[in-house]
Amino acid sequence: MSCSYGAGALTALIEKYNITNPDIIIARSGSAGTGSYFVSKQYNSIKNIWQKLLSNKKFINPLKVFQPMDINYLINEVFRKQDILNISNIYNSDIQFLVPVTNSTTGEVKYFNNKDNVDWFEVLRATKALPLLFNQTITINNENYFDIYGWKLNKIDIAKAIELGTTKIIVIDNENRNFINNFIFSILIKLRGKTFSKNYYENIRKAEQILSISNVDIIYLLPKSKIKVGPMDNNSKKLQNAFKQGFNETVNNKDLKTFINKYD
Repeated sequence: MSCSYGAGALTALIEKYNITNPDIIIARSGSAGTGSYFVSKQYNSIKNIWQKLLSNKKFINPLKVFQPMDINYLINEVFRKQDILNISNIYNSDIQFLVPVTNSTTGEVKYFNNKDNVDWFEVLRATKALPLLFNQTITINNENYFDIYGWKLNKIDIAKAIELGTTKIIVIDNENRNFINNFIFSILIKLRGKTFSKNYYENIRKAEQILSISNVDIIYLLPKSKIKVGPMDNNSKKLQNAFKQGFNETVNNKDLKTFINKYD
């Protein structure tokens, strides 16, 4: 739910800097829906979903012990009915749009893109299928995928963008990093088995190697203060505040202005 900050930051890039047609966008987990509405050019939907539609007990309910976060509700009701995602616009976009998912058996990262012959709603379902909160894997082309938490994953995505030839990258990083989250994450990785752990951390190692030798120009948009939204916190006021925080900090980011002006 901290991705509400990222939704605000992306909205600022649209409204303040007129960034609407990047060559590539990579969005995972809670930001994959935001990225989808960005690519489909449904910009007002980003605000509507994060500020209004997600504050619903049908989506997040701590009393549902085995599935407190219902990703099926998010996909089937919010994205398909309440604020309908224009899938055709995504498939036909000039933007190369990649959404990463993790193979629940091997630990390998798979990137689906908007030119693949695949149900995009199922890709979104897979990248949001978080263990402990949703507790389901999603089958696509006979492989099972889910979303595994870990802040180092942005390195994998940046490395992927570099491999695809990008030379200028804006990274929106809205992770709330703390000891408890990192501890839970490490336990989840170990529970998946040796093969999963080996491949998963090898992916990160390879990404860090690519970043260490790359001369790509990268700017990171990071929260200046802690985002006051927990993983299962869909309180409307908190989501709105996090969205505004992302928007305002991005609008007022002097380094970002310099970065963008350099390439205008």
